[in-house]
Amino acid sequence: MVEEGRGLIRVKVVFLGILADITGMSIEYLDIPENTSVDSLIAFLSEKHSPLSDWLSKVPLIQVSVNGVDVTSRDVILHNGDEVVLSTPLYEGG
Repeated sequence: MVEEGRGLIRVKVVFLGILADITGMSIEYLDIPENTSVDSLIAFLSEKHSPLSDWLSKVPLIQVSVNGVDVTSRDVILHNGDEVVLSTPLYEGG
């Protein structure tokens, strides 16, 4: 995922509800290339966690927020220290 000449940033990914069950974790810290979009992050996570990829192929709905703000476009570029929360649209509670 890292291209030559690009720096890395660190993001915190929080999986809620069934996504935590699918990935086997509720929090993951990742070092990813600068200028990575939310869409690219989700693609990377799908490759890393094959059960997530399987689930997304059947139910391609994930609600995403970055630093507490709901993301309406997956083209949003992530920055160092961002917290990305992934949940299903119907997730309630903790």
